[in-house]
Amino acid sequence: MKRLMFLLLLFHVSILQADIAIVVPVNSPINTLSKKEVSNLFLSRTNRLENGKKAILIEIRDYRLRDTFYRLISSKTPTQLKYYWTTLIFSGKGKPPRSFSSKENMIDYMKRHTTAISYLDSSDITPDMKEVLRFPAPE
Repeated sequence: MKRLMFLLLLFHVSILQADIAIVVPVNSPINTLSKKEVSNLFLSRTNRLENGKKAILIEIRDYRLRDTFYRLISSKTPTQLKYYWTTLIFSGKGKPPRSFSSKENMIDYMKRHTTAISYLDSSDITPDMKEVLRFPAPE
């Protein structure tokens, strides 16, 4: 039992200590994004890129990574974020990114949509993606 608890704690710490990369498809016209642009896109303040094209926001269903990412871009706790999305959805002003059950499904989708933007652990970047911004591991 102690060993299991140690492994769970180690896993939890390792997830939160990784850099988070903002990625787009390798063939995307997007080469860089600022933290403010990422925040505005992922919080549904805008859905357009600087060139006027619509951004397609996607994410993997990984709640630890998600919670860490949104805390970095908005300083919101998971509870605050849930309230934020509920308010936007019911007011018709926005919706959260499309969620995928696996990294493979997300990558397949990303390959078909050049304006797709996502975030993931920097160690999960594949040759099908390019990094446009990196957030250092939170301390």
